[in-house]
Formats: sequence, C-alpha cells, structure tokens
Amino acid sequence: MLAATEARLLERYLMSLRRLSTEAQQEFVTRLTESLRKGTSPSNKPEPTPKTMLDFAGIWQNDPEADSIETAIREGRSARAW
Repeated sequence: MLAATEARLLERYLMSLRRLSTEAQQEFVTRLTESLRKGTSPSNKPEPTPKTMLDFAGIWQNDPEADSIETAIREGRSARAW
C-alpha cells in the first residue's frame, strides 16, 4: 500500500503521462523499467556515510607547519586596553 504522499505523486505523474504522445509514454516506461532492473531507484541507494568535521579539515593533526602558524598568530596578538 502506498503512503498518501506517494499516491498523490503517482497521480501527478500519471496526469502528466496522459498528455504525452504514445511514443513518449513508451520511452518513459522503457527508461523506468531499465532503472528498476538496475536497482537505481532512490530506495535502493545506500545511505551516505556521515561526515565529521575532521573530514573537512585541510590539515593533519600535529602538522608542524600548522602549529607554527598558530603560534605566530598567538604571539602576534596583544591585549589592548581601551
């Protein structure tokens, strides 16, 4: 049994298909059949692995160059009293 949202979506597709020529409808059915045989429907795709912030970092931990840059920045800062 289809969920209500899936049923509405299916009805929309069917209304759109009825407006197409017979040749276009056959092409649609052919492509849909091929995608189902290949298992490329969204429900068959594997879930992506979650990313962590370290996956997006541009340096390795304990990177000497990054450590020296950080030290230079910290040393360049000064406490200012206004």
